[in-house]
Amino acid sequence: MKVISKGSSEEFADQPLDLEKIRSRLGIDRAVAGVLRREGETAVLEVSLLAADGSSSPWTRRYRFEPERQFRLENEIVLDLAEALAVPVGSEVVRRFGLREPTSEEAFRYFRWGQSFQEKYRESWSEEDFAAALKNYEEAVSLDPGYALAFWGMGNLYEARYVRTSEAKDLILMLNNYEAAFRANPRLAEPYLGRGWAFFYEQKFDRAHENFRNALRIDPKNPDVQLNAGSFLRSLGLFREAVKFYEEAVRLDLDPLNTMPYRLMAVCYGSLGETDRAIEVLHRALSLEPASSGIRLDLARIRLLRNEVEEAERQIEAAERLSAGQSAPARVRIWLYAAQGRREEALRLMSGLDLGFRYEATNAYCLLNMDDEAVRNIRLGIERGFRDVKEFLYTYAYLAGNPLFRNLVSRPDFAAVLEEQKKTDRERRDKFGGLR
Repeated sequence: MKVISKGSSEEFADQPLDLEKIRSRLGIDRAVAGVLRREGETAVLEVSLLAADGSSSPWTRRYRFEPERQFRLENEIVLDLAEALAVPVGSEVVRRFGLREPTSEEAFRYFRWGQSFQEKYRESWSEEDFAAALKNYEEAVSLDPGYALAFWGMGNLYEARYVRTSEAKDLILMLNNYEAAFRANPRLAEPYLGRGWAFFYEQKFDRAHENFRNALRIDPKNPDVQLNAGSFLRSLGLFREAVKFYEEAVRLDLDPLNTMPYRLMAVCYGSLGETDRAIEVLHRALSLEPASSGIRLDLARIRLLRNEVEEAERQIEAAERLSAGQSAPARVRIWLYAAQGRREEALRLMSGLDLGFRYEATNAYCLLNMDDEAVRNIRLGIERGFRDVKEFLYTYAYLAGNPLFRNLVSRPDFAAVLEEQKKTDRERRDKFGGLR
């Protein structure tokens, strides 16, 4: 049995109950609905289990709602629903569920508010949202000093800012909070994921690898664990190995509207030169999130790799309508202009580009027959990529799989880079490829 996560189910939270629509969108067989009512001095929560196709009468049970016993009530409802569905729930499941709960319901509320503000921060990059998230996580920890997930949340918050700014203090605070989460509860997978990324950013890849393996050992059926393990491998340039984890994340995912595993899988396929598979995966993602400018830009990049210029332009224009004012469409437009032979426009846009060693500019140089500049950009990306964008750029798989680099193969300087990256790829694959 699978239970759909909040990420997808909350899409319907403020809408009239339409079981057919929910069934079609989420692929469910049953839905749980709750209504909180006041009867005199007592708050009563009425929970109903509904067949999504309306084929049977609903199961309904009433509970006295008392905020101070929220977690106990949640457990009681879960066990009653499991009994109604004839799904056995063993003591190990109950124990693992309890490991994630704080001792205080109020601490949990602050934790969720922290998560909410952190999501806003990742969209806005506003320091106000950062401060609000941090304040709520700190309140959660003050109420429950052993609340591992609150420390983990703070670590994630500092990680988000570190990836953006590269401030050393954020890296230190990230690692400190992940270590605090580990000390609070080493039986959860999340502290190991956090530690894995902290060590990755410190380029301590052996220790990062060890922590991701521990997370997989503790909670292999957690889609977030599979996703993070795949992203660790992808960041090292081990795209083929990463795809296996992204596929498992999709298979396990309880959030069917989550497009991130598909997008990351497509990055891997594109980097391997398997553009048909990349397009297939991105169209699946776009069917789930048609208003995503990021997915459309991903599609545009793949289309440009295939020299399908008109389709790439259509996707870029759609992305620009969806994300007015963002810089990402401009980077892809440089590549588009080069593919259209609009040399001066491409170079003009490129002159004001931040992080000009990224893939779009290098591919544009190749299309403009500026091979010296392309090789220089590749070397610069290898030198600065990890420092500036926290990933290894121009790995061997990308250099070997990119059709636009074919004209560079006869150059001794490119051949030397390719051989260096091939050696690095072999070493990383031997050392870290067997993550399972």
